[in-house]
Amino acid sequence: MKSLTITSVWILLSINLFAQSADSLRLKQILLQTAIVNAENALKNAQNAPITAEKTALDNAKKDELTNAKSVKELLGATLPTPLTGGITFSKNDNAPAETKVLIYKNLEKLIDRYIKEIESNKCIPIKCSTDKNAKQSIIVYNAVLYNSLPDYNTLIDEMNLILKSYQSQIDKVSNSGAQSPLASISIGNEVLKTLINVSTMFRAETDFRTNDETIDESTLISMMRAKDGCCTREYYYPSIMSIPRSEKSPLLSIIFKLDSLKTDLQGKIDKYKEENNEPLLEQKKELTTQKTEKEKKISTARATEKVKLQEEIADLAKKIAEIDKEISLTGKEFDDNKAKADAVYDRLREGIFQIDSTSKSTLLKLLLKTEGLLGKLRQNAYTLRITAKGKGTNKVKKFLWGTTLKHSGFVEMEYQLFDANAVLIQANTFYEYSPYTKTKDIK
Repeated sequence: MKSLTITSVWILLSINLFAQSADSLRLKQILLQTAIVNAENALKNAQNAPITAEKTALDNAKKDELTNAKSVKELLGATLPTPLTGGITFSKNDNAPAETKVLIYKNLEKLIDRYIKEIESNKCIPIKCSTDKNAKQSIIVYNAVLYNSLPDYNTLIDEMNLILKSYQSQIDKVSNSGAQSPLASISIGNEVLKTLINVSTMFRAETDFRTNDETIDESTLISMMRAKDGCCTREYYYPSIMSIPRSEKSPLLSIIFKLDSLKTDLQGKIDKYKEENNEPLLEQKKELTTQKTEKEKKISTARATEKVKLQEEIADLAKKIAEIDKEISLTGKEFDDNKAKADAVYDRLREGIFQIDSTSKSTLLKLLLKTEGLLGKLRQNAYTLRITAKGKGTNKVKKFLWGTTLKHSGFVEMEYQLFDANAVLIQANTFYEYSPYTKTKDIK
């Protein structure tokens, strides 16, 4: 013990002597390493001494001294603080020490408990935990891509229904051959296509999901929340990781399949219309062609005066045949033109939905089907939870001539908003929790 006291005095005198010299930082580093070695030796000597109350207290003190010295060295690394000036310095570490993280997550657990109590005690629409397993309540964790796509998805469905009505009205016109032009319902075809392009661009821009620079990322927060909320009847959906299953057939796919069917049906009816209306013209053309052929055979043996007459008759027959060909080509042209306009819009829509994007390696259809899963849950009165948390920590190194102390603190701020299925904000709050500066040995 005397050697330890002499060494400590020597260290203090050395610090005072060389504090202002150019080599003081290097000297402090050597002295800090010496302090660690001396603390280790003192701990061994104390452990070898007879077990007494005094020995136990000394043993614990040496352990604290050794832990503290190593913690300071680990935190500061090769860069030691400047000589004691009485000033206060603030610096930023790239990574928070484990002790600070422990404090942050302990505080986060407290905030999650407060969130659970708040949603259960809400005066407007309490989301209480029920003993009835059938009385389940769904909570969907907010996902910006899916929620922002809801208006575009609904618009896309509405506009594809317009294309469907256009095909149906064209079929009716071909069948009745007297209805008014059906093209009014497809006049917004360019806007339909523009909507699809905007939706597709948004998904591609949003497909790449990345964590931000917050201390606590969303998946960690959601995992802790689910672990703390032991209510079995509160079902949490996290579409950022797992897609919400659809409870019914896809409305989008149903419309696409129906459009494909109507498109084929329309083409068949147009072909049948042409066949039925061109049949008498074809018979007339066949008769005229036969007459023309017979007259052409007679020219070679006819007299000069008859030959001129035959040539005039053949030219007249050829003219009539050409007029019939033109009439045949115009049969059903209005139907062909109308269908071509509708096809141009629908085909490009369909291609955009099923085409694999070169960047995301996925299709717009896949993302639209995920949106349908979300929409289905909202229609079942699911709640939407948007929740974020930020954690910060500080490490206080306090230097005295007789030693250095290291303490940690942690701060967490958590914000949440809870919406009902009609997008009404029914509950929201911002919490914070702070852990005052705590010694390393007291953090568990």
